Amino acid sequence: MDNEGVIKAFDIYEHKINLIAETSKRLGIKIIDASVKDATALDLELPEWADFGLADVPCSGTGVLGRRADARWRKEPSQLNELPQLQLKILHSVSKCVKQNGVLVYSTCSIEPEENLGVISSFLKENQNYQLHPIESLLPFSLDSEDQKQAESGYFQFLPHVHGTDGFFVARLIRIK
Repeated sequence: MDNEGVIKAFDIYEHKINLIAETSKRLGIKIIDASVKDATALDLELPEWADFGLADVPCSGTGVLGRRADARWRKEPSQLNELPQLQLKILHSVSKCVKQNGVLVYSTCSIEPEENLGVISSFLKENQNYQLHPIESLLPFSLDSEDQKQAESGYFQFLPHVHGTDGFFVARLIRIK
C-alpha cells in the first residue's frame, strides 16, 4: 500500500494492540489504526467499508505446537466444539465490512478441519454473496497435484511435515454481490 490508505486492526486485548503499534512503528508503517474492539461486532461500525478484510481468528493453535510445545498443556477438547462457532461469528462480522468485489481472507494457525474448511463451508452455505477464489498464483512455491487442487479451490492447508512451515490455513473469498 506504500504507506497510503488506512489499515484498521482490532483485537479484544489491549496488549495485542500495543504489539501492533510497536511493530508498525518499528517498520515505519504509519497507516495502521489499531484499537480494542470485539471482532464479532465490527459489521455494526464498518458496513461495506473495506476493499480487503482479514479474519485472523482465535484458534486452537494446533499448527504451532511444534515450536510452542508448552501450548499443548493449555488445550482442552471442548475448544474444538466452541472455537468454530466463534470463528464463524467473526467471519460473518468481518464479511459484512467488505465492499462488493472486495477480498476476504480467513486464516488460522490450526490444522483442525473443524476450524478450517468446516468454518468456510458453513460460511459459504449461509453467504451466497461470497465465493472462494483461486490462490495458487499467490503461493511462493511450486505445488504437487493435491496442493494444486486445494489452491485452485481457493484455500490452502499448510502442514509442517509437508511444507516446512507452521501448520496454518488460509482461504480467499471474493464478495460477488
